[in-house]
Amino acid sequence: MTDSHKMVRLTDPVTSKEAAYTLNATELETIVYNAIASCGKSGAIGEEVENLLPHLKQNSITPRFIRLKEKGLIVQDGTKRKSSSNRNQMVSWCAKIYHSD
Repeated sequence: MTDSHKMVRLTDPVTSKEAAYTLNATELETIVYNAIASCGKSGAIGEEVENLLPHLKQNSITPRFIRLKEKGLIVQDGTKRKSSSNRNQMVSWCAKIYHSD
C-alpha cells in the first residue's frame, strides 16, 4: 500500500492532506494497473488509461503510474507515443507482460 504521507507535500493545504489520508490508493493502483495490463503488449499511455477509466478523474489516475513503477508492477522503457493532442506520452506496460518474451 502507498503511504499517505507520500501523496502530499509539506506545503499542501490541510484539505489535500485530509484527502490523502482518506484515499484508498491501493484500490486506485489496482484499477490503473488492470487498465494498463488490458492493453497487452502494445502498452498504454496515460490518455489511453484515462479513456478506459472515464469514471475516474485524471488527477486520480496520473499519480498511480509513479507508484506502480516504484513497486515494479509496470515498466516504462523510454518509449513514447503521441496522444490525441499530438504530445508525446510515456508508454507503460504491465511488468509481467513486458518481461514475458
